[in-house]
Amino acid sequence: MKRESLYSWLGRTDLNCYRDQNIESPGPLAQAVLSGRFHEIKILSNWPEGEEQGYIPWLLNLLKSKDFDMSEIKINLQNVHLISPIDFTSIYENLSKILEKEVNRENRTYHLSPGTPAMASIWIILSSGEFPAKLIESSKEQGVKDVIIPFNIRADFISKALSKIDALDDWKCFDEIQSRSDNMQRVIRKASKVAPFNVPVLIFGESGTGKELISSAIHRASGRTGEFIAVNCGAIPSELVESEFFGHKKGSFSGADSDHEGYLQQAHKGTLFLDEIGELPLQSQVKLLRSLNDHKIRRVGDTKDIDVDIRIIAATNRNLLEEVSNGIFREDLFHRLAVGIIHLPPLRERDEDITNLINLFTDEINDLFSDSTGEVWKRRTLSEDAVKVLSRQDWPGNIRELRNTLTRMILWAENPVISSDEALLAIIRHSPAESEELIKSIPANFNLQKHLDGLAVKWLKAAMEQSQGNKTEAAKLLDFKNYQTLSNWLDKYGV
Repeated sequence: MKRESLYSWLGRTDLNCYRDQNIESPGPLAQAVLSGRFHEIKILSNWPEGEEQGYIPWLLNLLKSKDFDMSEIKINLQNVHLISPIDFTSIYENLSKILEKEVNRENRTYHLSPGTPAMASIWIILSSGEFPAKLIESSKEQGVKDVIIPFNIRADFISKALSKIDALDDWKCFDEIQSRSDNMQRVIRKASKVAPFNVPVLIFGESGTGKELISSAIHRASGRTGEFIAVNCGAIPSELVESEFFGHKKGSFSGADSDHEGYLQQAHKGTLFLDEIGELPLQSQVKLLRSLNDHKIRRVGDTKDIDVDIRIIAATNRNLLEEVSNGIFREDLFHRLAVGIIHLPPLRERDEDITNLINLFTDEINDLFSDSTGEVWKRRTLSEDAVKVLSRQDWPGNIRELRNTLTRMILWAENPVISSDEALLAIIRHSPAESEELIKSIPANFNLQKHLDGLAVKWLKAAMEQSQGNKTEAAKLLDFKNYQTLSNWLDKYGV
């Protein structure tokens, strides 16, 4: 059997398996290489330089351990700079350039499993058009298997499809959401799927996780021609809720000096984002539900209805089902809103994203201060130790707290390079009273053991970093009796 050339992205699962030294289940890319079908493996990486460092040597050692003839195998890794790992046009253009340069265009195989769904889609398009190839996928359960696409995609169709994607910007709309973590990529995929359909969306997430950001992206990707109107339901005095939401006629009450369009009318043909929907008074919930069902509103003091075409995206950091049970939130409104449900993960569950967010916000804050002061401002950067300090925090205020902390840190920095001590000083600690309040409001599905295990891993890593890998010194930092006790803990938590 003639052996083939394999083209594959380097996915998050592949990197995780390498870092965990998981030789039993080494990830989809290594699984395909170990099948023995391929004499040449071209690995494409869009990770920041250094993230994939060590993967190739690990893969080569894995092949050697399986008694492969290394003289017959060639592995090459190429960094590819994409606008985003979910940007169709960027992926298509970069892969086309790479494939055009290849002399041997026979016996190519594209691997669909590693990378994002957008990457897999472009492999399929390329395989059926200008750069024909076989397709494979791999999984732990089914191994490596060929993929047969039961239709052909002509080149002119590909061009039209890409133009349509570019015009609609369905995926580019989510580029502003900076994330490489698996759980956020799942959120973005769900948001992109629900965006084109005119159904309500309900977003759950802690304060500061970016609920308005992803709601705005859904609106931009929806194709709706009206405006995106964002409303904080908890910031409106209860006596003004009806007027603000539904509008009023001039003279309908004291102070109504002119006609006023409410939020629902302002969002006609567009999207109404209702942040903290749980704060809405019960009486207003009734009227909102009626307007959503009838697609009509009636302003305060008016005698006729106004037709409205709006899409609702609601968000909350509360447990709405619990509030339904307690009679605080209407059950019929909950089910009217809870069609496309999205759960935004807190920042502490997005470890892969923190460094990227730090770099992004640092650049943005420097640009902001530079615009304000001109040449007077000297740009600040963070030392490696300062980044480590920030990366180890839980960030209960999530992305908002991280950005505000960086702003404070950059503003007060004495030197161009911010030290770890300056980073520590900029972090706001929870007071004992605040900690007690947090404990009183334990979230649903809270797992104490999992929380304690996470803390243990964090402090073990910090001690090993601070001691530069010296176990005796690390044991002293953690007040362990000896280094052997520390070793037992490291083994237990896989640090």
